[in-house]
Amino acid sequence: MIENNYKFSWDSIGDVAKGRERLGETMPVFMYRLFEYSVKDILVNELGKEKTIKIFRDAGKKSRL
Repeated sequence: MIENNYKFSWDSIGDVAKGRERLGETMPVFMYRLFEYSVKDILVNELGKEKTIKIFRDAGKKSRL
């Protein structure tokens, strides 16, 4: 079993305005999608399609706190 020392917290996001002074508080959708699809591609290659789908679904559920 892999030990998970990381625990999600909204505090981890930090001060968005301060952390993104040059970008502002918004990010173009294409940048988010580029990141999402890049991560998804790597996960599918490393873990397979079904495991990747499960990871994304679980992450989506977690984000709906």
